[in-house]
Parts: sequence; structure tokens; C-alpha cells
Amino acid sequence: MTLVRQPAEQVGESRLQPSAGASRRGLPQLVGTAVLVVLVAVIVGAYLARTPPAPRPASGPADQFSADRAFAHVEQIAATPHPVGSAANAAVRDYVLAELRDLGLQPNVLAGTGVRGNEVAWVENIHARIPGRASTGHVVLAAHYDSVAHAPGAGDDAAGVAAIVETARALRATSPLRNDIDLVITDGEEPGLLGAQAFVTSGVIDPSRSIVLNLEAGGSSGPSMLFQSSPGNKGLIEAFAQVQDPVGGSELAALFELLPNDTDFTVFREAGSAGLNLIFGDGHVQYHSPPTPQPTWTGRACSTTATTC
Repeated sequence: MTLVRQPAEQVGESRLQPSAGASRRGLPQLVGTAVLVVLVAVIVGAYLARTPPAPRPASGPADQFSADRAFAHVEQIAATPHPVGSAANAAVRDYVLAELRDLGLQPNVLAGTGVRGNEVAWVENIHARIPGRASTGHVVLAAHYDSVAHAPGAGDDAAGVAAIVETARALRATSPLRNDIDLVITDGEEPGLLGAQAFVTSGVIDPSRSIVLNLEAGGSSGPSMLFQSSPGNKGLIEAFAQVQDPVGGSELAALFELLPNDTDFTVFREAGSAGLNLIFGDGHVQYHSPPTPQPTWTGRACSTTATTC
């Protein structure tokens, strides 16, 4: 999850002195803000109080998602900070490619210049496909593999990448699903969603025939929560409601709009893809902190979604 840069303050704006009347008018605004903060704390606390299910061990059935197996990938990916363009990020890219090839997939590196707003970077996205038996479209599992420069990114977003790799392994151990499963592991998310922007402009996937499930992190633990979706989401929400112990709500989407953050899901949604955005956010004080503690996550969102693709 990246920090959205705010517009520069207008020259002289901060030097204006409020009048006494303006101060009095500002009091209700302060009270309103305080009430909003309390409501946010209550709502978020209620969600984070939900305990994720116990992770399946690495010895679990081959056709089921195991958080313990996935966690081994987190340890490899988050061994050191790996911002876009760094040698450490290239090593993470090569690790993910090798893991996908070991599953019998044929991953491609989609390299190019990512440009969004005032940000630009050379990005190397990873794309692989698990063909469906009678596909009418694509279910896209998305996460980003780059980290910020000052933290190894165990939560943001090695956990998401690991969940995708483990989900792919479980899917390869069973009969094919109806639709194609596209694994899109983007680069350059932290500087400003640059990898996702480059991917949607590449034309690899038709947005009108795809559903994106984006895996993100805003902390180091907790349940994976649905906090954003695309317009016309009735069918998607009904499908999500069928998973074991689903967590999410429209109030989370409203709260997220108040934060100065953004995710790759915005790019996919702007391009016309339907989808859901999932995040865990407990332990937010450790978010983007050096070093990021290893998250106590389950990858439940991916493992349950795989059964509904």
C-alpha cells in the first residue's frame, strides 16, 4: 500500500491568520473531528477483534492452502528491504519466478516504464496463468513484490505474494477450475502504483472479462478484510459472503477514503476490471517500520476465494 502524495499547499495559504469568528466556527469542527476519530477507533477495533482461524500446517493436504507453507515464502521475500530498481528486488523477482516454474507454470516478466502522475520507474511485473477448463474470463490474483526502502515488507506485501504462490500450488494439485487464474505480481507499487499502471496498459488481460482480487496489508497481523470493491458489486459480495467467516463492510471503504493511502486495486478498477480489495491491518504501528515484524496472517482470503473462482 502506497502513500498518495498530497497537492502542494498554495503559496501564502498557511500564513493567513484566522479571525475570532473563525476560531469560534472551528470549535464545532474540532468536536466533529473528535467524534469521528472515536467512531473510527470503535469500528476498526470491532473488526480487528475478529481472530483469524488457526493456520493449516505444512503437512496439510496438498490440495488445500497452508499458511505455514506460505510463510516460508514470506521469510525469503522479506529477508531484506527491496525497493523497486534495487538488486534486492531483482533477487525477489527471481525467487518468485523460480517458485512458479517449480509449479509447472510459465511465468513471464513484463518489463517497461511505469508512469502515473508525477512518478515514473522501470518496473518488472510477473504474470503467469493457470488455464481454466472452459474459460470465459480471468480471475486475477494480484499483489506487489517491491517494498519500501527502509523496511523488508513482510506484511506489505510479501504476505500477499506468498498467499498467491501457495494458492497456485494448491490449485495445481487439483482439477482445473472453469476460468483462467491469472497471477499478477506487480513491481513498483510503493512509489505510486507504477507496476499496476504498466500492466493495465499492456493489454495482457481484457478488463471487461476479468475479476481482480487484490491482496494488501496495512499492518502485521489480523484477519484479511474486504474494504473496497468495484461498482455493481452485488454478485461479488454474494460470492464473498459464502466464504468461511467473511470479514468486511461498506464502512471500511468509507474509512479508507479518509486515509492518505492507495493500492493497485485503484488502477485495476479505473481500467474497468471488477474486483475486491482485501487487507489485514492489525499491528498498524509496525506498518512500514524497520524491521517489519513477521505477520501472523493466514492467507484465508486467497484460499477461500479459490473455491469460488
